[in-house]
Amino acid sequence: MRQTVLRVLAGWVWLCAWGVLLWVVVSPWRELGGLVSERLRWVEWLVLCVGFLGGFTLGGLGRDLCASGSGWTHALILRCWVIPVAGCAAVAMVVLSWLGSTDEIGVALTALLAYWAGLDVGIAALPLMQGRDYRLRAPIDEDSAPPESERDLARPPWDVW
Repeated sequence: MRQTVLRVLAGWVWLCAWGVLLWVVVSPWRELGGLVSERLRWVEWLVLCVGFLGGFTLGGLGRDLCASGSGWTHALILRCWVIPVAGCAAVAMVVLSWLGSTDEIGVALTALLAYWAGLDVGIAALPLMQGRDYRLRAPIDEDSAPPESERDLARPPWDVW
C-alpha cells in the first residue's frame, strides 16, 4: 500500500513539475501590450493547449504500445516522437530568427514544450498516478496495477489516503 501511495505522489509531482515549467515559459506573455502582442498571446495559449492535448493523446497511445509487449519503451518513444518535433521546432526558431520575428520564437518553444509535457505525462505520470509500476527502459507492464483490495475505483485519483 505504501508503495502505491508513493507512486501516486510521484505521478502528481511529475505532473506539477511540467505545469510549473510551462507556467514559467508562458507567464511573461501576460504582461505584454499592444495589438500584435495580443495576437501572440492568443496564439501562445492556443499552441500551449493544443500541444499538450496532442502530446497527451500520443502519450496514451505510446503507453498502450509499451504495454502491448511490442518491445517499445518510454525512452524509445521519447527518442522517436520528440526528437523529430524538436528538430522541426529548432528549424522554425532559426528561420524565425533569420526573418527577424523574435516574438514568434517563444510560440515555437511553447509548442514544443507543451507537446513534450503532454507526451511525458501521458506515458509516465499517468501510470504512476494510477498506482502502476513505471519503468523508463523496460516495457511498461499493465499487470503491475495494485490488487483490487488496495484500490477503490469509486475514489477520485487525488484521494489516495
